[in-house]
Amino acid sequence: MLFHRSVRRLRRANGRICLALGLATLAFSASGRAATTASQGVETRTQSPPTFSTEPVWLAADGDKPEVIVFPPRDDSDGPKPVAVMLHGMCHAPEHECPYFANVMTKRGWLVCPRASLTCEGGGPIWSYTKKYDTVEAAVDRVKNRYPGRVRDENRTLMGFSLGALAAMDLAHWGNGKWQTVVLIGAKVMPWGWQLKKNGVERVLMASGDRDMMRWHMFDQARRLSRRGVTSTFMGMGDVGHWFARDMDSWLEGALAWMEVTEDPKDLDERAASR
Repeated sequence: MLFHRSVRRLRRANGRICLALGLATLAFSASGRAATTASQGVETRTQSPPTFSTEPVWLAADGDKPEVIVFPPRDDSDGPKPVAVMLHGMCHAPEHECPYFANVMTKRGWLVCPRASLTCEGGGPIWSYTKKYDTVEAAVDRVKNRYPGRVRDENRTLMGFSLGALAAMDLAHWGNGKWQTVVLIGAKVMPWGWQLKKNGVERVLMASGDRDMMRWHMFDQARRLSRRGVTSTFMGMGDVGHWFARDMDSWLEGALAWMEVTEDPKDLDERAASR
């Protein structure tokens, strides 16, 4: 008898446990459906027609259209604004590098940061030797199509870091007038003066950290390029290695002052040599 009563008690206890688990499962399912609905609502909002904003905009890859991060100009008045394109380093995503340039570049216009089309073995994007031209032009076209009439397509600025600087050097050599000014950071670039002049490049700024192994190579190439008739200079980034200046906003303002021809290039060459 005692055994049967124990069994009945155990069955009642198990029943209560099962009921509690069932209610908990039901509640969890309901919350999951609510979360899914909320997530779908957010996704729907992000896919709504674009409005002009100074917040960065991420355009996902779509077929042949490359992924690109866009930093709109702070001046949201009507009319086209100039565009600058920044090419990221090897196996490093644009969202990790472009924010260093955004504060200053968006005072003047658009900052467009495409993601390279290939993938490194250990992860991260890397530039294709042959596809980089199409990737960059497609990225600029995506911005022009998304914001019609707001992007000034002539007199662009091209920037690149590390492997992105090598890619930028190639684009500048064969740019057919698309790039007026070029900024190359931390790379063993070999500029061809005659080819840059032929393709409309007017000014080239080379830069690196003081502890970057590319520093003296880039310094020498900037001087060499000036002797070949292309206005060029080197500007150090201070006590850093293969990366950007500690106060990137201040450094970039100085670089843009030189690119916008507000200072004598010879004076800046002498100042850079003393760093």
